[in-house]
Amino acid sequence: MTVWGEVLPDLVLCSLYVYLLLRVWTAPEKRFHTPFYTFFISTGIYSIITVITYQFINVFNFTELYWTYHFYKPLIALNAFGSVGGTFGKAAIAVHRYFVMRRRDFAEKTLLRPVIVRVLVAQFVLSLLETVSIWPASFTYTTVNGIEYILSISDTSTLIQKGLAVSNYVLYVICNSIFSVLTSRELYRMREMLEDKTPASRKILVQQRRLFIVVTVCSISHLIKALHQVRLFLLISG
Repeated sequence: MTVWGEVLPDLVLCSLYVYLLLRVWTAPEKRFHTPFYTFFISTGIYSIITVITYQFINVFNFTELYWTYHFYKPLIALNAFGSVGGTFGKAAIAVHRYFVMRRRDFAEKTLLRPVIVRVLVAQFVLSLLETVSIWPASFTYTTVNGIEYILSISDTSTLIQKGLAVSNYVLYVICNSIFSVLTSRELYRMREMLEDKTPASRKILVQQRRLFIVVTVCSISHLIKALHQVRLFLLISG
């Protein structure tokens, strides 16, 4: 019951998130076929990978007796892969939002397809590089009823991964804070420009406010994760 109490909320929220991404991906409206939503979908996929692998790692037991240890490292690697991809994607969204807001026409399609592809490739490659130190790592074990279960990867490898995670989150918070402040200033400038309050102006203003709120929520959630990772890193290293 305790296990399901931990898994069920993530399972429900993850399913709703998948549904949301599918609706955005298949939506016929042009506003959903912009770089913002491309990065949103990509980041969502990485985030879902992180949630699913985290639950697999924490719910199931891995032991050499039943050969399940073959799945442990790939799950750890996928978890790190998804975490970095999600962080990078949210940073890309924040940066893109600023460059849209500083344009006088507030056009969403400001990036050419080759640029978008390069950003997505960079997101994938950086996420992949995060897993390099995991594959050669050894395991730490715990014994229950005479059976050895894998507890985690080695302390050194865990420390490396936590250090990398903290570095990624800190860089994200710095980058996102800078661009969030700049974007808020551009949003204020936009409000001053659209003083005529025509229906078209109000529509643009409302849309940009909503997208800015999305970016702000992402920033707050990742700030909480960053503080959590710093706390874990200090506990492990101390």
